[in-house]
Amino acid sequence: MLQRCDKCNAPFSWSEILKSLWWNYKPIHCKKCGSIHRIKISGRLTFVLLTILPMFFVGYFLAPLHNIILTFGGAFFILLIGSFIAPFLVTYREY
Repeated sequence: MLQRCDKCNAPFSWSEILKSLWWNYKPIHCKKCGSIHRIKISGRLTFVLLTILPMFFVGYFLAPLHNIILTFGGAFFILLIGSFIAPFLVTYREY
């Protein structure tokens, strides 16, 4: 379930949340009431746990294969999968 505005309960789109995550946790502005929502620290941690850490683990465990394409490809795939799941799990709060 995607997050909704704390004031008017309007849903944020998946793409709005994804853009916010990839643009240095940019605040989300509600299209209906104009309130500003910023990501919580727990949301930032969730995003890192879903993207960056698994990417490093895949890179570390696949690195002994000595195939750079497989290593970077696997790490990038994990990064994308985590990024696509993250908008459903991160939380924002109104400021």
